[in-house]
Amino acid sequence: MEEMLPGFLKQVLFSLWNNPLLAHKIGSRIKELNQRLDDIHNESAKFNFITNLGSMKPTNAELHSSAQKMTSEFNESDIVGEKIEKDTKELVQVLITHENHSIKVVSIVGMGGMGKTTLAQKIFKETTIQEHFKMKIWLSITQHFDDADLLRTAIKHAEGHHDERQEKSLLTRTLTNILSTGKFLLVMDDVWSENAWNDVLNVPIMNASHNQPGSRVLITTRKEDLAQRMRASFHQHHVSPLDEEDAWSLLKKQLPPPSDQVDQLKDVGMKIIRKCGGLPLAIKVMGGMLSTKYQSEREWVAVLNNPAWSVAGLPKDLDNRLYLSYQDLSPQLKQCFLYCSLFPKGR
Repeated sequence: MEEMLPGFLKQVLFSLWNNPLLAHKIGSRIKELNQRLDDIHNESAKFNFITNLGSMKPTNAELHSSAQKMTSEFNESDIVGEKIEKDTKELVQVLITHENHSIKVVSIVGMGGMGKTTLAQKIFKETTIQEHFKMKIWLSITQHFDDADLLRTAIKHAEGHHDERQEKSLLTRTLTNILSTGKFLLVMDDVWSENAWNDVLNVPIMNASHNQPGSRVLITTRKEDLAQRMRASFHQHHVSPLDEEDAWSLLKKQLPPPSDQVDQLKDVGMKIIRKCGGLPLAIKVMGGMLSTKYQSEREWVAVLNNPAWSVAGLPKDLDNRLYLSYQDLSPQLKQCFLYCSLFPKGR
């Protein structure tokens, strides 16, 4: 048994064995920490916080709940520039143009934070789309989803009815029958793989589209070849970064009035914007951070020269712009932020 212990652990045990006072102190400290954890557990129950962090895999109820919370609604004040208006009109035309295909997939492709979902939401709300398609279904596809719950959400958004106890095969048939009653548009937002399509939605969508030619699927994704892997006719649209003037307009929307003071800081602001690479999400994050600062050149230059811009070794999904906004938080808010990271994505 002793030979299986790592060398460091051996040294620790040896030190404790030869120093009873140290062992007593460590034992008391462990007991104190355990008591604090018990107190936190008891307090968290009052607020419905997660108390079992041993397994972070979401339950079926949690998956169903997250699907319900994510909607096609969006803040129209976040829309800036003529580019998104042009893209919206172009893709609406692609969606409503009738071709010989029983189903057509239109994909909006771009890196994270580029505004794919915002563009899809704007298209979804267009009057032409509302009038052209009898049924409009918006599904947010989380990386971890339950097949039956995804079908139930699709049925609900199509204003259909189902028995909560129905299994996947019956739910698939129910969705097929509902979609077969009229031309439909299905939006699959934030798709990471083809599994939701191949394993869940392919059969009801393809079968229903034979009865309703001209029905469409619109997806947003970071994956260039995802639409092609769905084995249907497809049209691909790449979202491009904001130009500098549109980016400046978006940044100003995040700041408190008066705007005339902000315009005096445009030179510094444009340098910050260039570091954001035209990504709407990054610009909103930086705007939110600047909104907490005094509107002075000194404050903005401090943000521009913050060393967090050049920190190396960050995780793939966390770029320097988001890391900078995290570093700017107070210690208390950092703790809250880290606690929120324990929740499954989409909660």
